[in-house]
Amino acid sequence: MFIGIDMGGTHTRIATASSLEKITFKDAVTFPTPLDFATGIEEMVSTIKSLSMSVDAIAIGVPGSVNDDGELIRSTNLPDWVNKPLQTTLDETFDCPVYIRNDAEMGAFGEAYFGEHAMMDFVYLTWGTGVGFAQVTCQSGVASVSQPEDKQPLHNLEEKIGGKSLESRFGKLAEDLTNAEWDVVLEDVSQCVPGLARHYSFTTMVVGGGVAISLCPRLAFEETLSKLDIKAALTKLGDQSGLYGAFSLMKAEGV
Repeated sequence: MFIGIDMGGTHTRIATASSLEKITFKDAVTFPTPLDFATGIEEMVSTIKSLSMSVDAIAIGVPGSVNDDGELIRSTNLPDWVNKPLQTTLDETFDCPVYIRNDAEMGAFGEAYFGEHAMMDFVYLTWGTGVGFAQVTCQSGVASVSQPEDKQPLHNLEEKIGGKSLESRFGKLAEDLTNAEWDVVLEDVSQCVPGLARHYSFTTMVVGGGVAISLCPRLAFEETLSKLDIKAALTKLGDQSGLYGAFSLMKAEGV
């Protein structure tokens, strides 16, 4: 059994697939992401065991930067997970390959193979508790996904519109913002995104993540993006981009 995990700053989703040849997966188990690593890894392990005792490989998208040892080295929303043995723990527990990537990269993999812009060059922006970004280049049916070395423009955007930043800025959850307050947020988007497009040299952007998916349809987010000088659209995969990406990554790795 193959295990795909989409871990966000707010919720974690875990799904299984019996094959990577034609990827389909069952409804994901969802639970709030624990803020502390010890509780979080215990819940993650117990959930995987409840889904399957035989695990062939695991791929997990995490909200932050990851080093070569599969450890978070930066995470604005999950600081207690930083420098903890996430990959080592899963590897030793299930004795199988474990692949860990930034959640934006994982979502980008999902969009690259299953989304509306599959096998096209684009950038993927995930807008949830924080803000993530990945660039996709496709050639001969193979997607290459990477993150830019210079992330300062993204950190600036996250400070303005990330879900956690909005809560601090307005004193309430993103879902409780008034239409007038959302107008302010969308104005920030209108001002920041063209600069991102120039800085990272892209013309097409796909947007996913909890804030974008759950709130932006009623906020005319796509209408806001359509006024910008780039092609931009909300994901059609909903909250499953990261899970599709996890299974796509395992297949790309030759599992």
